[in-house]
Amino acid sequence: RSSVITYTAAIGACTDGKKWQTARGLLEMMRKDQTMPNVITCNTTLNALGKCNRWQHALGLCEQIQSCDLLADVIAYNATLSACEKRALWQEVFCILEVMQDSFLRASAITYSATMSVCRKGEKWQYAVGCLKLMRENSVVMCVISCNAGISACEKCHQWQHACSAVQAIGSDDLALTVVTYNAAISACGNGAPWQQALILFAVMQNADVVPNCITFNGTITILGKRAKWWHASYLFDAMRAEDLQPNVITYSA
Repeated sequence: RSSVITYTAAIGACTDGKKWQTARGLLEMMRKDQTMPNVITCNTTLNALGKCNRWQHALGLCEQIQSCDLLADVIAYNATLSACEKRALWQEVFCILEVMQDSFLRASAITYSATMSVCRKGEKWQYAVGCLKLMRENSVVMCVISCNAGISACEKCHQWQHACSAVQAIGSDDLALTVVTYNAAISACGNGAPWQQALILFAVMQNADVVPNCITFNGTITILGKRAKWWHASYLFDAMRAEDLQPNVITYSA
């Protein structure tokens, strides 16, 4: 009779070879062999399914873990979240979050990042904003990936107020934001925001020693062009060339 360690090691080997069917088969063999899976077994199996984007099977295993009093930790659930995130399955993602909550597992920055990423794809910006708020309330250490995911969700849904508020709040935490962060916030200002807001973000970005790129200049110049603020647009056009950045068709179109 094989031990739980033997089964877990075999399932781990399936993860490297992306043999998710074999991993599931081994887990089923454990049940027939009356060998109780432990937390490492469940983690390893979920990881194998997550890496192979087998979100249906991963979700099924999550339900079994909950109903059979098995154990899995946040790392395993994050692998499942990642599989669902790639398919933009936002409803399934929130089901997993509920299972984690019921299991008294504390979500990590990776958990929230995957959740906000799927919120962006599903245009559920309210949930992304909620995730950023929860991270602060639960003292989860912010990372740039989490910030970018939340602000990008606001940007896709043209929620410039929330995008700008997130930049301000995150900046107060002394987290070093990147050019990707600012670009998403500036892009969010392209629909409905006062044109000055884009310039404010551009200035805040420079004060934070974040170097603007072509996307930054193009996004800001486009907003100024739509508002017929030609002097400001021309100034940024010259600044772009001074930074040795080559204007392209988007720049001239603005």
